[in-house]
Amino acid sequence: MTKMKRAHVEGKYKVIFYTDKNGVKPTKEWLRSLLRSTNPIEKSLAGKINNCIDNLVLLGFGLREPHSKKLHNGIWELRPEGYRVLYAYLIGVHFIILHHAKKGKKREQDAAAIQAARNLAEYKSREGIK
Repeated sequence: MTKMKRAHVEGKYKVIFYTDKNGVKPTKEWLRSLLRSTNPIEKSLAGKINNCIDNLVLLGFGLREPHSKKLHNGIWELRPEGYRVLYAYLIGVHFIILHHAKKGKKREQDAAAIQAARNLAEYKSREGIK
């Protein structure tokens, strides 16, 4: 596997990526594919997403709209141009990146939030977190 070309900044908070039961980190893999792309628009999007994650590491809950928005049930979203990166706060000083989706209609956004909540529940169950 190719390592991410850019490490995130050091800050008050730590960010981890959701890992499914097969050991795959879907959002991290998607971000890697954007970084490896020869398409300059995709590379630019990867940079914007990395900047959003860096801001989350530095500011945590101090990151506000239009960069971050609370959805429901502990799910938040980073809002890079045209996409949504859904995350939650875990005990301590960790955020977990749960899911990603292209910004779309309300029904699509709701489906992405539901998937993020499922990923969070599955992660907590697997890790023994209440």
